[in-house]
Amino acid sequence: MKIRPLPETDLARIAPMPRDEKRRALLQQKEGWSPYSYLPARLAVPDILNTQYDLLPPSSPTPWAQVHSRVLHESRSTVEFENNLAVSAALYAHAQQQSCFSRHRPFGTVSTSIADPLRYWLDLVVTFQDRSFIPFFDPRRGKRLTARGRRFVFSMMHENIRVRDPDYAGLDLRIFQFSSAKDQPRELRIFSSEGEELYTFDELNEMIQETYDMWSEILFERTAKRRASGGAGPLI
Repeated sequence: MKIRPLPETDLARIAPMPRDEKRRALLQQKEGWSPYSYLPARLAVPDILNTQYDLLPPSSPTPWAQVHSRVLHESRSTVEFENNLAVSAALYAHAQQQSCFSRHRPFGTVSTSIADPLRYWLDLVVTFQDRSFIPFFDPRRGKRLTARGRRFVFSMMHENIRVRDPDYAGLDLRIFQFSSAKDQPRELRIFSSEGEELYTFDELNEMIQETYDMWSEILFERTAKRRASGGAGPLI
């Protein structure tokens, strides 16, 4: 029976935690999920970052009105639209200031025997004022990546992009996060992998394995409690 996968950001946030802290975080995780996603903003990122494609003619930067329309079209509710538009606006403003462009590069996913394929990067090489890097997008207000979570993401990016392909060995890795204060514009904050001590490949595997072992135990404990109390239907 397949275990319900953890969202990638939550796996990165929880996996590096000590065991006791990890179990508490996973118990909180099973209680509920966000009422909206940031998929509309993710889909708009290539337009925001002026992405160029090798087999197509060069394109001009996308006007803000087009980004706005894309986010609106992809959003399923007003609250989803408002939250996605806020992070899109912050990223767009920064990209304009930095004379940004990017190139599409299909980096693929990470296959595991436990979880669904993982992708801790955008399929882009981004350039801000002559500095190129590979980004990861973390737009959440709550349950965002901590320092340990960012280290996990940087390590995954390093192992699966820079180690595998020497062409990218010298590129920086960056994480886009956004301020979380309500009723204020979302401000972009960028974290770099420069100087970051990274987890090894074996450490990453061990953390993922331990996290999913514990997640499986928690989900099956809840299933057993439901059945014991006469609840109907399987959890997963």
